[in-house]
Amino acid sequence: MGLVFDHGCDAFSSGFWVIMMGKMMSVGNNALSFILLCTIYACFHFATLEEYYLGTLRLPVCNGVSDGSIAMIITFLITGILGADIWTVPVGSGKWMHIEGVD
Repeated sequence: MGLVFDHGCDAFSSGFWVIMMGKMMSVGNNALSFILLCTIYACFHFATLEEYYLGTLRLPVCNGVSDGSIAMIITFLITGILGADIWTVPVGSGKWMHIEGVD
């Protein structure tokens, strides 16, 4: 029962992590943020299917569960120290992807 509860909490929180990161980086409500959210949920879903059918969850040395969490925590710390304006620096044009607000 603990495994089901743990997976449920992980599935619930993985979407919130993506939404918080998008809000922090001022991504907005567009196709890019939707694709990122679907990608995270697909990765979680397929890892859960692998564990269900193979009976074990095999993670490589560098994996999204531990390394991704560390990367997100470091990103939040950097944003807290330097401010959210560091993510609004233009690095390229996104008009070719037809995303509003990306110059």
